[in-house]
Amino acid sequence: MLDIKFGEIYLSKYTAFHKAMRKGANILTLVLSLTGVFKWKFFENHISLIFIIIAVIQVLLLLKSEVIRSDKDIEEIIALKVLYVQYYLELEKLWYNFNSDKINEEKASAKYFSLEKKYWLSINEIDAKINVKRNLFLIKSTEKESNIYINKYLNHE
Repeated sequence: MLDIKFGEIYLSKYTAFHKAMRKGANILTLVLSLTGVFKWKFFENHISLIFIIIAVIQVLLLLKSEVIRSDKDIEEIIALKVLYVQYYLELEKLWYNFNSDKINEEKASAKYFSLEKKYWLSINEIDAKINVKRNLFLIKSTEKESNIYINKYLNHE
């Protein structure tokens, strides 16, 4: 369950990070757009600086598609997060039923492998397709948050 919770929290942070990067890149592109640069009073006598800024904008636009996730990618990441949440909720329900003796170990084991087959294959398929990168800062932050969550969960049983 910890791995699933970690994945769900990580994808939330990853999505928010890429949305913020996309928004920042769009704002930067807008501020430094060609029409905007020519209107700045400072650049009237600095034509070479205008061309440098235009070159930087072009490089940023090229890198934007490589570094920053597209809206379609972000939607797929959100769909992946939804699968993680559904899987986690099913596992939590299974754990509760097993822990409160509503089902025996044999049924719990069968249900677990059924859930794993149902969700894990889809999760891995989408993950391989969109190739979610590992970000060390997000991983550390996610580990802290998921450990806090699990500790609260285990202490309230």
